[in-house]
Amino acid sequence: MNMTKRKTAIVTLTLIAVFFAGMVAAQVLLPPRYIYVTVEEAISILPESVAVTLKVGESQTADFTITNTANVPIPLTVLAEITLVPEGGKAADVTLAYPETLSAQPGDTTLTITITFATGAVAGDYTITVGVTRV
Repeated sequence: MNMTKRKTAIVTLTLIAVFFAGMVAAQVLLPPRYIYVTVEEAISILPESVAVTLKVGESQTADFTITNTANVPIPLTVLAEITLVPEGGKAADVTLAYPETLSAQPGDTTLTITITFATGAVAGDYTITVGVTRV
């Protein structure tokens, strides 16, 4: 998941030339000059998806690498939820354990999600959606 966002800011600089002729000052307004600033999102998450195969009653972890290319830590919130269950299945049969907040340090940080299926869970394909948001 690449959280690509770009924000562009235009900063206008106005140059004023002041000429002194004796005690009289005259101002001449020169055309503005611009500084174009592009701010790029510093957070990316890989892999895009993780495949996990479990039997009912088992647990396993899924790891994601959060890369922070900024020079400062970036606080994040994490939300993982079951978004698709097989026919007859229930999201309540799946337990997810993960940190709700995370400080992405410069470089790589690992986000680990532990997935546990209840012994009474229905066999089939479940989809877990993982979202990461800046605090």
